[in-house]
Amino acid sequence: MGVMLATWQAYRPASWTRMATHANAFALFGLAILALAFWLFRERTGLLGNSIGWPVLSLALALLVFAGAQPHGLLGKRALPGAAWIAAISFSLYLVHKPMYGVVQSRLGEWLEGRGIVAYAVYGAASLLAAALLYYAVEKPFLRLRGRVLSRDRVAPAA
Repeated sequence: MGVMLATWQAYRPASWTRMATHANAFALFGLAILALAFWLFRERTGLLGNSIGWPVLSLALALLVFAGAQPHGLLGKRALPGAAWIAAISFSLYLVHKPMYGVVQSRLGEWLEGRGIVAYAVYGAASLLAAALLYYAVEKPFLRLRGRVLSRDRVAPAA
């Protein structure tokens, strides 16, 4: 859904701007769909939650992200400390969160068993650390390289 939002903003900016005026409606719709997703997940391992719940949750979060990206909407009025950094590393976080869960589980699983919030914090911290490393070591340098290559391609040589 994040890629769809980025594509919409980049390739249909007039539509994005037009819909941005309805940021609060998108936020309310996102909250309603989020409630539906929570209802679908009432059985954590059930077929309904795992087959329909994840796409519904993704849609709800995309609507909330869209609403939060609009500075005149209720969600976008105030900056949330750390949100820009999380947004910057979000693709790297998406790539590493599940493997990091496996790494932490294999190294500390027994110790974390039954520790609830502590386990959640350890899994989260490990994922954020790995995502930051991937972002700064791989993603950011390659984004700079892409920018240089694209800017060079745009400059036409003088005839």
